[in-house]
Amino acid sequence: MECLFAFKGKDYVILAVDPTTKDRIIKTFPTQKHFNINNIHYTFSGEQSDYSRITNFTSQKLLFNNKVYQIPINITTVSKVIQNKIYKSLRERPNYQVNSIITDGVKLLGVDEYGCLFEEKRIALGYGLYFLNGIFDNLWNENINLEEGKVLLKRMLKVLKEKFLLNVDQLDCKVVFKEGVENIMINYE
Repeated sequence: MECLFAFKGKDYVILAVDPTTKDRIIKTFPTQKHFNINNIHYTFSGEQSDYSRITNFTSQKLLFNNKVYQIPINITTVSKVIQNKIYKSLRERPNYQVNSIITDGVKLLGVDEYGCLFEEKRIALGYGLYFLNGIFDNLWNENINLEEGKVLLKRMLKVLKEKFLLNVDQLDCKVVFKEGVENIMINYE
């Protein structure tokens, strides 16, 4: 459970995640942690094998339900499929160790490792939440523009680089607008 966070700005949502896959003793190459289906963007942190399984399951389940039962693919259905998969895994051995954040550019939803689904204006999950909630409290506001949001991302990366044991040195970010998406990579300076 490295670091995963997101916040809403004036007319956008930023999703940010540490792009490298880490384990207790190794740090491997960058992996894809941002996913998209029908302009619903979601990202995961946690065990790489767990979130890759959930990602495959989520996309297949949503497409199947849409084709067979005509259930629309929207932020509610995506979040419910992820929530149910994580929640049901708690009763199985071994359970999934993942967190997820889902957005459509308007709503911002989170699912924690216990399957709890919640809607917030700013979310931090994984180990990064211990360092980032104070920055959110002091520097974030609902009317933050995109340039101020990028400055906030750099500040958060600086805190994670200096205080977090797992050495986060870059952030893979998606800026989600109602009409499109912008990918940005924030590196430690």
